[in-house]
This record gives sequence, C-alpha cells and structure tokens, in this order.
Amino acid sequence: MLGHVEYSQTRTWMAVVMGATMALIMISFIWRMYPNRRANIGIVIGAVIVFAAALWLVRRKETVDDGRPARLNGTYQEPMQIIVIILLGRVAATLSPP
Repeated sequence: MLGHVEYSQTRTWMAVVMGATMALIMISFIWRMYPNRRANIGIVIGAVIVFAAALWLVRRKETVDDGRPARLNGTYQEPMQIIVIILLGRVAATLSPP
C-alpha cells in the first residue's frame, strides 16, 4: 500500500528548519505571556542554533553518502553543476528552432 513512499532526508531537514522558524515566530508573538525571561532567551538561542544546523545540513548534504561521486556524461561533477548543466540543456532545447 505504501510501496511508493520513500524517505527523504532533505525533507526531514527542511521540516526542522520550518520548526525552528516557527518557534522563533511564535515566541516573538507570545513573549509577554511567559514571564521567565531566561527561558524565552533559551528558546530563541536554541531555535537559532537548530535553524543554522539544519540549514547547513540541507545545503551541504553532509549526511548523504552513497559512496559514489556525482557523475554526468561520464565526468565527475558537483551536484550544483549537474543541475545547471541539465537546466541549460532544457533552455537550449526550448529556444532552438524546430
């Protein structure tokens, strides 16, 4: 039934980024409801640290390793280079006359 569902580590890190952002927004709106200033500052500092760590992980892909470097047309490429090459190929195909 759920054979088509696959785990995505990138989506997990993005959810953590969203949660940290949501914590910052919520604490900014309800700051006065909780008189413990140290706890509020702790929440803000914790959310900033979690946000920065998750954003770093999602951008660097440090936790993803299948043991193979990225390849395109037989040459080793950085993932961003592969994306640019693919997109440029699509743009060129779109702009070329039939």
